[in-house]
Amino acid sequence: AGARRTRGQRARARLYRARVSGRRTCVALLYHRIEPRLGDPAREFSPPLSCAAFTAQLEYLACHYHVVSAAEPLGAVRVVGPGRRFPVALTFDDDSPTHLRWAVPELQRVGLPATFFLNGASLEKPRTYWWDRLQMGLDRGMSWEQLVPRDLLAAAAAAGVAEPTVATMAEAVLRLAPAARLALHRDLGPLVGPDPDDAGIREDEVLALVAAGFAIGFHTRDHEPLSLVDDATLLEQLRDGRDGLERLCGHELEAVAYPHGKADPRVARAAREAGFRLGFTVEPAAAKPSTDALLVGRLDATVVPVIDDFSVALAGLLA
Repeated sequence: AGARRTRGQRARARLYRARVSGRRTCVALLYHRIEPRLGDPAREFSPPLSCAAFTAQLEYLACHYHVVSAAEPLGAVRVVGPGRRFPVALTFDDDSPTHLRWAVPELQRVGLPATFFLNGASLEKPRTYWWDRLQMGLDRGMSWEQLVPRDLLAAAAAAGVAEPTVATMAEAVLRLAPAARLALHRDLGPLVGPDPDDAGIREDEVLALVAAGFAIGFHTRDHEPLSLVDDATLLEQLRDGRDGLERLCGHELEAVAYPHGKADPRVARAAREAGFRLGFTVEPAAAKPSTDALLVGRLDATVVPVIDDFSVALAGLLA
């Protein structure tokens, strides 16, 4: 406990020194799922952050940072001066029912804004993705050999590990052609059973987020790794499904979060051409006035559930 306190104290001291320096920078945070339990990155494709850890992070941010909407961070950077709190934006990816069940009540209690980057693929009925069905199989005790084709296992093995892992299998699937990923998802259906009835977010839940004052961004309908697809697919992914969310929000969506964080200058150019003003990756980097607005990094808050580790990671990026 003493060592953890020392880490936290050092992080706050480092943050203070960065603040008085007048450095102009900000950080966007990434969340996926919030649940009562803390997930296990070694065996889960999308491990949740526990409600307790989420609450601790929100309260820490409210005390030490200026939490802004994801539409504001680069603009907020320009007004940062000596002694002012650094801006931090809270963002959520994917159409997870845990957003409204667990995240929104805490955000409202602490009084912090957030932006939810939605796929818009489950507005009318449940929708899962390939990693959801793989996770269902793993949770049922099935082996990788039962779940994926041999050539995919070979591709994962090429990463140099003795046994497939969630990380190596995820990267192997992302390297497939879009049609092959869709086929994997389809073939997993009979193996792992029916999709959960609450998979995704329905129209009324999107409207509830909007009514509560939260911002909505686009996360693409099919969740394809944009930097790995061809130009035609890239443009299609940046448009398909967007209109349904815009209809519910009552305005055009100006921010996009790139699926799997797969982004590069080509993707940024396409996003700009598609009408987006902001684009978010998963590169753990702070943003500065010179940062490309279509390539803003984010720190994955799930990987630092201990509050002292969280404070150290934030201070480190800003300093």
